[in-house]
Amino acid sequence: MFASDGERNLKGFAKAEMLSRMFPNGFIYAGDSKADLIVWQRARGIVLVNARKSVAAAARALGRPLLELPGRVA
Repeated sequence: MFASDGERNLKGFAKAEMLSRMFPNGFIYAGDSKADLIVWQRARGIVLVNARKSVAAAARALGRPLLELPGRVA
């Protein structure tokens, strides 16, 4: 729904700002990267999708409700 395009990079701080404006009552955000940490700081809930251990640990430290989805299992 909302993503980077050829003109703007909707990542990190820019994405956190946009989501906060669009959803002033809060939002739940799914991601997997270090760049998502700034978004999760503003989110009401966190969905981790196949995140590296360091990113998962940092997300858990934010103290938000969290759902962790592992990668695909063959």
